[in-house]
Amino acid sequence: MEVCTCRAKGNIKEHRAFVRGIGVTWHVCPEPNCSYTTKRKSKIKQHRADVHGIGVTWHACTELGCEYKAKQESHLKTHRAMMHAIDVLWWFCDYEGCEYRAKSNSSITMHEAHKHNIGVQWKQCPGNKAKDSGDLSKHKANVHNIGVNWKQCPECDYKAKQTGHLNLRIKSNHVSA
Repeated sequence: MEVCTCRAKGNIKEHRAFVRGIGVTWHVCPEPNCSYTTKRKSKIKQHRADVHGIGVTWHACTELGCEYKAKQESHLKTHRAMMHAIDVLWWFCDYEGCEYRAKSNSSITMHEAHKHNIGVQWKQCPGNKAKDSGDLSKHKANVHNIGVNWKQCPECDYKAKQTGHLNLRIKSNHVSA
């Protein structure tokens, strides 16, 4: 058995409750027909605001004509930056000569991977490689019939890999004019 040590006496009690499940006091949402429970009493207030709309302090966008409102001030700040370019922290591409900029670091990471192959972990298939697993899955399904979720025509024996192809088949062969 792993021995755990804590600096303060209260920390071992919290550790035993949250990590080991020993001496846990469960807090239950008081709203009817809600089964939410948590180990932290403070989470009930947040849950009631997020799920039931109780005790919410709304933060409204002050831009003319914008009706956006958020339960958390951080969400309003993100909205104002993304939608109205207010207090934007710009991120810039590190690739030499590229002037691309974005409002989030994740957008820069995606840009650098797709445009400059920076930080790409290639997904391999014999004769093909892809930058993300979704593209590799599509390749395997379309070329090698691996992982295909076939769509069966309800009127005949026709099967398609894509719903759009099945719908075209049904429309052109089975719908009477």
